[in-house]
Amino acid sequence: PNLLQRLESEKILGHPLVKPYAWVIHSHYNQTKDNALLSPIELADYMEKKKVAIETPVGRREKRLRAVFDAANGIPLKRTTFCMKCSDSSFVYDAYENIYGCYEEAGHPEKRVGHVDENGKVIFNEEYFTALTRHVASIEQCKKCSLALTCGGGCPFSAKQKSGTIFSADCDNHKECLEKAVQNLFKNIDNAKKILSGV
Repeated sequence: PNLLQRLESEKILGHPLVKPYAWVIHSHYNQTKDNALLSPIELADYMEKKKVAIETPVGRREKRLRAVFDAANGIPLKRTTFCMKCSDSSFVYDAYENIYGCYEEAGHPEKRVGHVDENGKVIFNEEYFTALTRHVASIEQCKKCSLALTCGGGCPFSAKQKSGTIFSADCDNHKECLEKAVQNLFKNIDNAKKILSGV
């Protein structure tokens, strides 16, 4: 609640250039007994109940599905990767000139994907280039999944922690989130119909 109050008071929430997103905190470094402290569904339910205007895993899937329903042409579902880890344009930098492909890896120098050398040149390592090749067509489980283009294969960091490789799927409640997103979409459609019909 304190963070929300601060985001609202500083007019960050609602700003057209800011897109806050809430996701569960993972414990990939064995700080707790459980992998996640809260499931994505529990997070979405909490945010919905408290009427917090920050996108959640369910809300993000809802938005993607709405794009499918609204599409007149083109390919509305085209999510072939999950996150910044597999992107060539999104990084986390630390104060020690280390570059990370994921905010969950930041602060762990052994997980860095590159660094800035003494001449100011960015040097990427093999892990960076390997992560760029992770997409739904490079993950066996995803090749067989009808929902692969809604999640992009899941979190590569989590997949590696669980299986030893980023080239495995991390389904981490994605199907459950998608199911809830579909329920929400149809609930919203039913509510809109009632409003339009005067019921």
